[in-house]
Amino acid sequence: MGVLSVIGLLFAVFQANSTLRYLFPEKVWSHKTNTLKKLDEAKSTFCGVELDLVFDTTTSVFDVNHPPDKSNGLSLDTYMKRAGSSPGLKLWLDFKNLTRENETIALKSLNLLVAENDLDKSNIIVESTEVCLLNEFNKSGYLTSYYLPGNISRLEKMEQEKVLFETQMVLKSCPQTYISTEYKDYELVSEYFPEEKKLIWFTVYGGLNIISARVLLYKLLLDHNVEVLLVPFS
Repeated sequence: MGVLSVIGLLFAVFQANSTLRYLFPEKVWSHKTNTLKKLDEAKSTFCGVELDLVFDTTTSVFDVNHPPDKSNGLSLDTYMKRAGSSPGLKLWLDFKNLTRENETIALKSLNLLVAENDLDKSNIIVESTEVCLLNEFNKSGYLTSYYLPGNISRLEKMEQEKVLFETQMVLKSCPQTYISTEYKDYELVSEYFPEEKKLIWFTVYGGLNIISARVLLYKLLLDHNVEVLLVPFS
């Protein structure tokens, strides 16, 4: 095999998400696993999956959907029944519309689904931007995560410091199991929250070149305070 071929092979291995999954099997989960087809494929490869939820207060049903995507009519009940066939599969629930008005009924509905499908609450993360509303979910036995404001690292310095200070104040009053953010904000978030347990997602390279981005992914996976990295499902 020629030198260029070897270099090409090594680069392919370096930049492949499957390599991350192989090296960090407990940390690398499937992102936006919002269909049964994706779930069936992901649960044979990943130890955990992330899905998006919208709660309908009229029907008390969780719709597996990421707005503004069009709903495909998949309920969380159906999803959990399928997920339950893989004991120990971990679920990261990105709760898109948690509010003070739906908090109580949503928690009650989730508790019923978990009990009916014989799932372990300690394998379920409930994530929301409404951090203080997660407290009751935490008390009920779920892991919880504060979905941090987005694009922090791209803000002007003064606005950045303001957002980070406000986030520190919120977490002091409403501490959660985890904080969650995109990989491009990882280094800044780690600077301000060095001891917080973190959940990170990687979707696209954005402004980083491929090599810089992959180095950053390996760096954060080696961080003992990073519990999960979501990678695009394929």
